[in-house]
Amino acid sequence: MSAKQAIKAKNMMYTQQMAHLPFQTIGELLDNVVNVLKPKKYALNIHDKDVDENGVPEEDHVHLMLSFDNARSCTNVAGLLHDKMQYIEAWKGKAANGYAYLVHATQDARSKYQYDPHKVIASFDYPAELKKMEKEASDSVQRKRVQTLLDSLYVGAITKEE
Repeated sequence: MSAKQAIKAKNMMYTQQMAHLPFQTIGELLDNVVNVLKPKKYALNIHDKDVDENGVPEEDHVHLMLSFDNARSCTNVAGLLHDKMQYIEAWKGKAANGYAYLVHATQDARSKYQYDPHKVIASFDYPAELKKMEKEASDSVQRKRVQTLLDSLYVGAITKEE
């Protein structure tokens, strides 16, 4: 077994072009997700307005973010989706970033087409969760700014008045 096959993760992103999806419909894919994979949480969005760096439209594709209670083998999940391992990404960062990427609401994807959160199919209230994630991210940035200012004050780089 290669190192790539042994990869396990609690969070994964499945990405596949619509033309190569191993299911006839998104509904069939979701039935498989719910009844076979049984994730703790999932969300899916179809990207049909993406363009490459030259402005050329990309093939329509689906992004499916999956979260499990326990780490699962990426190879096993790919097999249960009737697809190849190369379409499964073990999500290394915070799961929230994966879910936010579904509508391009991440820092690195802000320049891409911004998808409607209400069109995301999820096992939870996606728009409400996205707002919560955005608030937490904003609060985190604010805390970092405050910490930077306090650190600068502590080392004497700025005065209390500044």
